[in-house]
Amino acid sequence: MSDLPKWFEGSKLNFAENLLRYRNDEVAIIQDGEDSEIEKFTFAQMYEEVKLYSAAFRKFGLKKGDRVALPSLEKVIIVASKPNSYSKDISAIRNSCFLNEFLKLGYEKDGSVPEIQFEQVSFSHPVTISYTSGTTGLPKAIIHGCGILMAVANAYYINFDGDRGWASWTINSTLFFLGHTLVLFEGSPYYLSPTHMWDLIQKHKISNIFFPSSVIDEFQKRGFVPTEKHDISSLKLVFAGGSVVKPASYDFIKEILKGITFTASYGNSCSLKSFET
Repeated sequence: MSDLPKWFEGSKLNFAENLLRYRNDEVAIIQDGEDSEIEKFTFAQMYEEVKLYSAAFRKFGLKKGDRVALPSLEKVIIVASKPNSYSKDISAIRNSCFLNEFLKLGYEKDGSVPEIQFEQVSFSHPVTISYTSGTTGLPKAIIHGCGILMAVANAYYINFDGDRGWASWTINSTLFFLGHTLVLFEGSPYYLSPTHMWDLIQKHKISNIFFPSSVIDEFQKRGFVPTEKHDISSLKLVFAGGSVVKPASYDFIKEILKGITFTASYGNSCSLKSFET
């Protein structure tokens, strides 16, 4: 890290403070899925949730320079599947507690939660460590600074739609900087109906969406296209990725979504960026 060039020396900022700049009742996240139950999470709710976690971590002793590690989901072996699961004794597991017990640390004696203390750091101060896939060798740890992650949102603002519109989760959470709403869908895109994805775009007025390349292949193979009844005029941009996008997919999308920008997205874990074609 000492050999890297220093950018914007003397400047101070906080990644989380910028990420949480909107704290109103506009919707930040929409969760939709096969069960048809829609959950909405506002920017105000997100801020309050972060405030509680921040307070709990500070009470726990977390400070500037510390690292918080998250295990991969495959290693999670205890899941509270029923309400009474929280009554189970896990004291034999060293340094363990249930999440709801940990969050109690965030509350003051009067039940209030202290405001977030946003530590001001340099432009290149590390904010996250991600690991490469390991396809060409052992996974490598890549440190990303807070300033460059904010540049991701800026690039989206310049190159795509810069208003406070709607976007899919794949654009990534840095779009909270812009006040965009992220729509998350969990499940099979064809389980409920052949046109469920187009129904989703109409229902939530999605402007930008990501499809795995294999999903577009299935759309074309099965004829799962929007009907005349669908109003998907909000849609402006379709991303595809996860595997190589076939040339036929470009023609297919151009045919069924006239006037829409279609781009193949190839991610890069080293830079936390994607390359569009």
